[in-house]
Amino acid sequence: MRRSTTIVLTLATLSGGGTAVWTVASLDPVTVEVVDIRARLMLAVQESPDRIDSWTSVARYVLSMSDERGDTGPERAIEAWLLSVDPDWASASGAEAMLWYTVSHQLAERAAGDSGSSASNFNDPAAAAARQRAIDLLLRHSQSRPEAMRHWHWNSLAWAWARSGRFDRAVGAMHRTEESLLALPVGTAERVMSEGLTRALNCWGPQGVNDPASAAAYLVRVSEDVEERGASSPFASIGPVSLAQQMILFQPYITTVEAVATALRRLRAAPAEEDLRLEWLRASALIAQVRLDEEQAAALDGLESQLELFGESAENPRLTWNELGWRRRLSGDEGRALEAWGRWLEGRRRAADQSPTPENLYDLACGLALVGRGDEALDTLERAADAGWMNYPLTDRHRDLSSLAEHPRFRRLVARLREIYQAENRIPGDAR
Repeated sequence: MRRSTTIVLTLATLSGGGTAVWTVASLDPVTVEVVDIRARLMLAVQESPDRIDSWTSVARYVLSMSDERGDTGPERAIEAWLLSVDPDWASASGAEAMLWYTVSHQLAERAAGDSGSSASNFNDPAAAAARQRAIDLLLRHSQSRPEAMRHWHWNSLAWAWARSGRFDRAVGAMHRTEESLLALPVGTAERVMSEGLTRALNCWGPQGVNDPASAAAYLVRVSEDVEERGASSPFASIGPVSLAQQMILFQPYITTVEAVATALRRLRAAPAEEDLRLEWLRASALIAQVRLDEEQAAALDGLESQLELFGESAENPRLTWNELGWRRRLSGDEGRALEAWGRWLEGRRRAADQSPTPENLYDLACGLALVGRGDEALDTLERAADAGWMNYPLTDRHRDLSSLAEHPRFRRLVARLREIYQAENRIPGDAR
């Protein structure tokens, strides 16, 4: 049988105009795939001009072109790349400034590699010169940028100044960053708001301005803006729990109790028709993580109300009465856990009555076991096995069946399923 060989040929010209000819010798059929790296990078940066990764990829590409041509600096390669893109887009996105900014980072990384250091060398002369070019361009054009890009450019300016050791100016740029984020229009994509906030908080951190108190103060301001303006705040797209998780990172400036209370207030104030099942579940998980046991009941009550209103999720197995029951048990409320499992059992019984498939019968057995009806659970589990249920690993370790774990009938059934499983998967008989 003859093989097929695929050869990828990469076009890496900055501005076109040249012709490349390859001669491929092979005894096998050959498929030639031509990839224009510049076009791919251009598409990525046009789709996401506010993502540092997009610009970093372009910066690496530009520097590689500069290296291949033997240039002493990146100026010619940057100029060539800018000539190859739409000038209106380049002006609106601040392409020249962002290229110099990300090129300065790449040069700092190269300098660190040359010296054997793992940390970027921002004092390297070439990196510092590129960074100064970026600062000059950012200063000249930040105010003229489209509203959606201003926070990005002010934040880049803050990073550049911080890495130049001019922290007083970096702080000023950070305040402009914060104002620009709060001024974004309602409905701005959650990704833009979340990434913009994260980048700002990182710049306040030890790698930037190193002022965590200011980062915490801004988070409090963002939280207050969302509570006061509700859906009219651009930060309303960031979920209550996500914002609380950010706040917890800035202890002791923001206490865990304050962060959790903020999330719960937002959840309670949300419109009744808004589906917040996942947010209430995430709130419960966060509260368990930070061990604020006194708040757990409120989070679980919220999840229960949402399940009453919107029902269980067919896509997310955690948004179910079953999951609520387990969380009630973990919080120490066995009575409410049994109530939740009773609701889950009702649904599983309806499903099994309508369609007694092996899967539905197994789920019904789980529901019966959870509410303490062990004999019925075993009867139903045996029916499931007779109908074709063969999932030995799940049956043997499923938490829903833990109350049956030591029952002789259950152990015999598990052994039966194990034999089938081993035969199906060709596993030696003594394997576990």
